[in-house]
Amino acid sequence: DALVALQPVADSALAADVDAWARQAAFGLLNKGQHARARTHFERVMKQRPEAAYAPYGLGRVLAETGAPAEALKHYDAATKLKGAAELPIDYRAGIAHQALGSAEAARAAFKRFVAAGKGSKGNLEDAKKRLEQLGG
Repeated sequence: DALVALQPVADSALAADVDAWARQAAFGLLNKGQHARARTHFERVMKQRPEAAYAPYGLGRVLAETGAPAEALKHYDAATKLKGAAELPIDYRAGIAHQALGSAEAARAAFKRFVAAGKGSKGNLEDAKKRLEQLGG
């Protein structure tokens, strides 16, 4: 929790470490369902480091998990254009958001991109394949 509140530092090597620790802490909060606390971090990083894909992606997850999938999609889309986007399962999360909105074709397309890329956790890949089957893809 204290890592989420860390301020940026001037030393670039230390700044990278601090950012990585804070990022892990924010996603840890998100995974524990502490959406408000995670949101605070992601919003702050979006202001301080607008080039970092993980912040709008993380905010998108917060929004999706708190019942705002349409808003989440806007943040996922923004994240795709930023540094580090290739490391994130954006298409997987976008597929889930599209599915929640009843947009089967868009969900299918996102899941297909995610599976074709072959990057992501085993659980996410398996879930994406299962969702594709359910969507007839």
